[in-house]
Amino acid sequence: MSKRTVPALITTKLDGVFFGYVNEDDITESKDTVIAEKIRMCIYWSDAMKGVLGLGAMGPDKDCRISKGLELGRIEQVTFIGQCSPDAAARWESEPWG
Repeated sequence: MSKRTVPALITTKLDGVFFGYVNEDDITESKDTVIAEKIRMCIYWSDAMKGVLGLGAMGPDKDCRISKGLELGRIEQVTFIGQCSPDAAARWESEPWG
C-alpha cells in the first residue's frame, strides 16, 4: 500500500462532495470509507463547474460555496474518488471563494 497522498474529489451516498488528500491507492481500490487530510466540503458549485467533476478538473471558483477545512477525517459511504488535477488542487488550497 502506498504512503503517498494525492488530491482527490470524493462523493458520498448522502450527496456529500469533498476535497482532500488521500492515499493514492484509495483512487483505484473500492472502498466504502476513506481517510482524508486537509478536507473541505463543497456546499454549492457554480454553473462554471459544468457538474461535480468540474471541481476535480478545475477547482472551485469565487461563486462556489466551500466549508472551512479540517486537518484529518474519515469520510464514509463513499461512492466516488477521483484524483484532482494539479490546477484544481491549487485552487482548493488558494480559497478563491473566500
